[in-house]
Amino acid sequence: MASSSEALKSAVHQHSLTSVQGMQQRLFSTWFNSFIYNQIWEDPELDMQALDLDADSEILTIASGGCNVLNYLTASPARIVALDLNPYHLSLTRLKIAAMEHLPNHRMFYDFFGYADSPQNPERFEAYIEPRIDAELAAFWNGRTLLRGKRIKLFSDGLYRHTRFGYFMRFLHWIGRKARHEPYRLL
Repeated sequence: MASSSEALKSAVHQHSLTSVQGMQQRLFSTWFNSFIYNQIWEDPELDMQALDLDADSEILTIASGGCNVLNYLTASPARIVALDLNPYHLSLTRLKIAAMEHLPNHRMFYDFFGYADSPQNPERFEAYIEPRIDAELAAFWNGRTLLRGKRIKLFSDGLYRHTRFGYFMRFLHWIGRKARHEPYRLL
């Protein structure tokens, strides 16, 4: 079986590296092989209403940050299959599900994913979640990032600031401040 990285390259790399399209495809796959979206701001209520979900429903969805998967669970469907080319998105979705099952209370879950910056989150992962997940998922979260140590430590340092989308938003805010426009005023 191909690794997630190989599967992404196989799906995206359709042109020669020496072509413009080939270079764009390689830039995309490099950019996409990281946390892109840590949360999704779509409206799952509209999806669930349009899909008319019930206990017999079987759902195929993109994993992304896992938000829609978790929201679909509230409809108690028969089955949810979450797919994604991005292994980071799949691992985040699986971690959210494992945390729902194994963290002792809602407060810990909210600290883990709502704020995603508590110094206790890596310890909570080790104590409550890691012993109950498969080796592949544990290896992903214990894997190392280029500059920040284990990936699970991102949850003690503001995961949301360390996604590609988070970096992009901070860049836009910086541009706005340089142009003397405060981004929060646009909201």
